[in-house]
Amino acid sequence: MCVRVCGVMCVCVCVCMLVHVFTHLHSCVSTADWSSCSASCGAGTQFRTKNVVVQPHNGARECPSPNSAERYESRDCEVAKCPVNCEVSAWSPFTACSVTCGVGVQQATRTVVTAAAYGGRECPALTTERSCDTNVTCTDPVSCQVRSILWVCACVRARAFV
Repeated sequence: MCVRVCGVMCVCVCVCMLVHVFTHLHSCVSTADWSSCSASCGAGTQFRTKNVVVQPHNGARECPSPNSAERYESRDCEVAKCPVNCEVSAWSPFTACSVTCGVGVQQATRTVVTAAAYGGRECPALTTERSCDTNVTCTDPVSCQVRSILWVCACVRARAFV
């Protein structure tokens, strides 16, 4: 007596008079090649189908139907790492003016939050400057003048003695 049972593999089991059991395997399906990865970078999925190559007969269990989940396989895949673009923080407030009179410079900075990787966009400038005007006129420097015998230090404006 020979019975065929069809699942993922078709199995033909023959029982003989001496109660010996012989097993002979016949492939129920052939498996197609894996599809290309569903993502061009990062995590994706590949699929393949199983096609029936041996139809069951003599009352054996049917092979999976064409729309059955048993006919499809999937697996995770990754073609390449995705590019990571640089990300920077917001600008800091500008510093105080670099001078107390006249025109000076103020600076603002920002920091890298995420570094560029795998060919992603590089980071922009992390510092910027702007000019600042204190609206205070700088006075002439202090110089020392001789008046009689005493040394007197005084501010000199427009070359006039104070």
